[in-house]
Amino acid sequence: MFFLSVLAGLGVALGWGIADFAQKKLVMENGAYSMILPLQVATTALVGGVWVLFRFPVQVSFTAFCWMLAGTCLLTAAWFLFFRALSIGNVSVLCALYAFYTVIPFFWQTVVEKIQLNIVQFIGMGVVLIAGILISVDSRSLKQGFKASLSKGVKEITAALVMSGFGFLMIDHAVQEIGWKSGYIVQQMLSLLEVVVILLLLGKFRESRLPVSWGWFSTVVLANIIAFGSFNAGMEIGYVSVVGIVGTFSVAITALLAWPLLKERLAFNQYLGIAFGIVGIISLSL
Repeated sequence: MFFLSVLAGLGVALGWGIADFAQKKLVMENGAYSMILPLQVATTALVGGVWVLFRFPVQVSFTAFCWMLAGTCLLTAAWFLFFRALSIGNVSVLCALYAFYTVIPFFWQTVVEKIQLNIVQFIGMGVVLIAGILISVDSRSLKQGFKASLSKGVKEITAALVMSGFGFLMIDHAVQEIGWKSGYIVQQMLSLLEVVVILLLLGKFRESRLPVSWGWFSTVVLANIIAFGSFNAGMEIGYVSVVGIVGTFSVAITALLAWPLLKERLAFNQYLGIAFGIVGIISLSL
């Protein structure tokens, strides 16, 4: 079960590592919100086609539907904040911070389910806190004041990671009841409806358009399917905390892609923070 959790987590890391970089490219070419609806439509259509082709079962109870609805609302809102952050900040910094969403399920299990912490996990909590501070602040701008040194998009990505942490907790409740195949397709359909509603509320619906680059667009769709499919499967066959923690290695993949292709150069303390963050999150699972 643990090994399967690790495999699912590697799928998440690969998918999100590539998707986050490709989403940054899409945002640079098309703007913050114009690609959200086309991406969701394409992903839902592709996933739906696969489910029909392989005749995957779809079953939903009222309780599971409520959990899924609440969870997808949070994840969809987080996605908008994520795209907003990508439009103004460095993808390496933002994705490293976003990876801390995995800490929320861990804290929830600790407080609500009364899981006892060992000394390594206590140390890991401290390391994660230090990492968050290191990543958020660009030491090269400290002379201009702390507020000026905060990396662009940090506020948006912090809100997104909090929403995602609680959102995945809720979706996990549904997946445990109905299985990952039913859970994933329901998640996609609900998310599509929620994207439309949010775009209408923001007055951004008419900004949706076809992408400038179909290559990056297709990469995001396929990579996100791999990531979310792996995450949902991991919820059913393994431990959601392990899946999420292994999935944080997506940060390394995104940073490796951003270095040569986007010419992103971070402050030394931010690279140190990324390393601390990965070590700290892994420590929480020991």
